[in-house]
Order: sequence, then structure tokens, then C-alpha cells
Amino acid sequence: MIIYGLQACLGVALFWSVYRLFLKNKAAARTNRIFLVTGLLLPFLLPFLASSRRVSQAIDPILLPLVDVSEGLSNISAAQSTTIDAWLIFYTIGLTALLIYQARGVFIFLQLKQTSSKEELNIYKTTRAVMPFSFFGSIVLPQGFSKEQEQLIIEHEQWHIRLRHSWDVALSAVVQSILWFFPLMPLYIKDLKNEHEYEVDEKMLNKTPFSTYAETLLHVSLMPIPHARFHSFSAPTLKTRFKMMTKAQKNNTWKLLIFIPLVGSLMYLNACTKQTEAVPNKLEALASADVETPPQFDNCTATEKSEMMQCFMQGVSKQIIGNFKYPKDAAAAEVQGTIFVQITIDKGGELVYKKIAKSLKDDVNEEYRISMEQSALNIFKDFPKLSPATKDGKPVAVVYTIPIRFALE
Repeated sequence: MIIYGLQACLGVALFWSVYRLFLKNKAAARTNRIFLVTGLLLPFLLPFLASSRRVSQAIDPILLPLVDVSEGLSNISAAQSTTIDAWLIFYTIGLTALLIYQARGVFIFLQLKQTSSKEELNIYKTTRAVMPFSFFGSIVLPQGFSKEQEQLIIEHEQWHIRLRHSWDVALSAVVQSILWFFPLMPLYIKDLKNEHEYEVDEKMLNKTPFSTYAETLLHVSLMPIPHARFHSFSAPTLKTRFKMMTKAQKNNTWKLLIFIPLVGSLMYLNACTKQTEAVPNKLEALASADVETPPQFDNCTATEKSEMMQCFMQGVSKQIIGNFKYPKDAAAAEVQGTIFVQITIDKGGELVYKKIAKSLKDDVNEEYRISMEQSALNIFKDFPKLSPATKDGKPVAVVYTIPIRFALE
């Protein structure tokens, strides 16, 4: 889940950066809106749409025996129920706080509707001094405006409803709640709502004189906004809106071609996070069957090749059993199976590279698969320095593939 959240944050940040650099203030509100809404959806969907990793079927000869690592399910379940990660508590608190804030907006709206007089099918007049706003199909309008101003405000908010801007705001509220820790989200949402207003301003100025429209905007600009989730008539900053009104709006849909490199970049990021470890510069390493003597742990004193191999295998097994951790979520779901880890020990005796040579079956949940792969790789995180393998009396690098079976008692 952490990796998925970071992927989403990177994707949203990438879309926002491209918008700021190439699209902001370009008088193409519809294009910009489509771009920003896509930037809220695609980073969450792409990890599921991207093809899952297929592990190569070519595996080096397995010289090491299967290491069967078992753990009691009852013990794992008990530990899972009593030990809750601190980060999960922290995240849940933030998520709950944001959801309460979003729900407060709906509560304010319902309260205003209840205390207002219904003029038409979707127009509610309130005695409270609030800025006119729309929320999905309803318009809330304070009393005290002239008939001309009232009609203009209603027409403005009806454009928000026709263009379904409230759906964008609802989506952004959900994404902000999920990524409440991500500092760019308020700026992203602000830019999206600005594009909503620019899009409506363009529609309004097709029939309304600029001076009349600007005067009404100024008249209501000091009224309080009930909640940040509502489309308020006189937001954002009027200076910016007046400046955009002087520009001819363009239907620059061709700019959406920028999606192509963006999607490619996101797919690359997704692929990178699925790589268990960056591949180092190509290392010339021998297959395990081609070396004369295998690498040796410090406590190995054998001199015969067969005894040296047995000592090496015992050392690796001890390393696995001592560092193995069964992922709690996978254990609770009773996911079991064998993962093949390939390690490369260089001619200095150091483990310089490790990767998943073959993973679990394709029908295993992707989240469990990733956590179990990471657990298998972490076993070799602090692998000790060994005496190197040799061939013709010289130290050489060697590759081993080690099967590790995740099993529950």
C-alpha cells in the first residue's frame, strides 16, 4: 500500500507540474480541466492497468536445497491483532479528519437548504449572508440582489451544473482525503476550480456584457464562502479572472497529446517500483556449476569441494531462517508458495546483486506477491562477506538461485 500511495503522489505531482509549466493561464479552460481531472484518476488506475510482471522462465541450475520457512498462523494472527503499525494509525487519523471536513460541507449545504425558501425547482434563497454557490444540482442564493443580478448569478451557477463541475470537486475531495499527507493536493484542487470558473466565464460572456458581469462579481466578492467544496460565484481572485476574460478562449484539445509522454512516464515509474532492485553494471559471473570451489562463510574449515558446498549451503540456510519475516497480511490470507531468489557474489566475496528469479503463481493477489517478494529479498539484506568462489585458483563471481518456500503450519 505504501508503494501504491507513493506512485499516486508521483503521478499527481507529474500532472500538476506539466499543467503549471505548459497549460496554466493559456485560455483553454476545457482542455485544462480534462487534463487536471485525468491527473486525479490515472495515477490510481495505471498500476492496475499496467501489465503484471512476468518472471523469466530461464533459471540457473539450482544447487541449493529448498529452504522451507514455516510460521504458525495462530501466532501471526495474534501478533497482527495486538500490534498495529504506528504509520497506519497516523494515516487513519488524517484520513478520518479529512473525511469529517468533507462531510461538514455536505452538512452545511443540507442545513442551508432546510432553512431556505425554495423559489424554483433547484434554487434556494437564504437569509444568511453567504456567497452564492451551487452544489451538484442545487443553487443557494442569498436575498438582497436585484432581479438582473439574481438572474445573472443563477445563469452562472446553472453553467456549473450543466458542465458537471461538482463531480470534479467530489473526485478531488476523495483524492485529497486519500492523499491527505500530500502537500500539493490543495494547490492542485485550487487550479482545477479556477479552470471551472474560467470555463463558465467564457460561457457567460457570450451573452452578457463584460461590464455587467464584472460589476456583479465585484458586488458579491466580499461575501463569506460557506465551504471550500462549493462553487462560489466570485471565486477565485477577481484580478486573475478579469485577466483571463480578456483572452480569447481556445479549444486546444491537441495539447492533450501531452498525455502520451505522461502516460509513458507513469508506466515507467510503475515499472521501476516493481523492480526489486536496480540492476548494476553487467557483472561477469559464472554459473554455480562452473566454479571449482564455492564461496565460504568464516566458520567453514572444509577443504574438499563437496564439504565446502555443504558448509556454504548450511550458512545460506542459517541466513534465511535467521532473517525471515512472513508478511502479516499474506499470512493472514494464508498465502503460501515458493519464491526463487537469485544472488550474485562477486570475486571479493560480497553479495552485490539480488533479484526475484521466479515468483509465486499468477493467481496470487499482486499486493501479497509484492510483500512476499520483498520479504524474500530482505533476507539477504545484511549478507556477510564471504571468501570468494574460485576457478583455476583465482577468485571469481558466481550466481546462485535459492528457492524459499513460504509455508504456514
